[in-house]
Amino acid sequence: MKLKEILDILENFSPLHLACSWDNPGLLYGNLNKDIQSVYLCLDITNRILEDAREKGVDLILSHHPLIFSPLSTLDGRHLGSSKVCQLVQADIAAYSIHTNFDVVPDGMGKIAAEVLGLAIEKPLEKLGEFQNKAYGIGVIGHFYSEESQNNIEEVPLSIVLDRVKKRFELEQLIYYGSLQKSIQKIALSPGSGKGMSKMAWEMGADVLISGDITHHEAIDALDMGLAVIDAGHYGIEYLFVYFFQNFLQKHFGEHLEIFCESKTLPNQVYHESSNSNAQRA
Repeated sequence: MKLKEILDILENFSPLHLACSWDNPGLLYGNLNKDIQSVYLCLDITNRILEDAREKGVDLILSHHPLIFSPLSTLDGRHLGSSKVCQLVQADIAAYSIHTNFDVVPDGMGKIAAEVLGLAIEKPLEKLGEFQNKAYGIGVIGHFYSEESQNNIEEVPLSIVLDRVKKRFELEQLIYYGSLQKSIQKIALSPGSGKGMSKMAWEMGADVLISGDITHHEAIDALDMGLAVIDAGHYGIEYLFVYFFQNFLQKHFGEHLEIFCESKTLPNQVYHESSNSNAQRA
């Protein structure tokens, strides 16, 4: 199977023209006529991913975040970005990313995350336009239905929302801002980075914003507006990308493609002094 055949299917579902203007998704390295027999799915093309892909003899790495974001002036291998590109070239591994064009598409990241959380979507958090007669944009805003009746919107304390986020996204930790007893009815969900989304969530009547990469100052301002914040981490929610495209590729290409997936390894860890017998008190 040619690389172009795979990309045609991916871009039909998640067109590159829907990506944000600052983004750089698409084919970052590779020949469209290259024969592809195996694909490696990941969020970021790290050194660990590259090493694993080389060992497995992978033909294509399909990542969420683009390996090349800023222009590279050289490919001499001395800097991290150019070094990774050189490794792709040497191993003849194509690299393609589906980033904000997947985040905003109606059946993309926002919808998938909402389904995992059990959130009934009302509309995009930030509407950008329409695609296939559906509104698309960054994130979603919605609510929980009560278990007794699908006609009644559920109102729960922030503590319950925290528990659902932690369990359903299989996270070890969360950072939250707000009272655990705060009543939550309308929920804004923006997978990945939620920088700059709190004011928008508040203006749309949300009681809580669930996202990642929330800065201290933005969280404090959100609290002053009356908006609770749950920071689930950038990686924590967006790992859904791997699950989704594993099923997507299997559905469209079946046994024609061997699919490898990045193991879920949170880049940030929780430090417990008691777990390290050599730890010294400062």
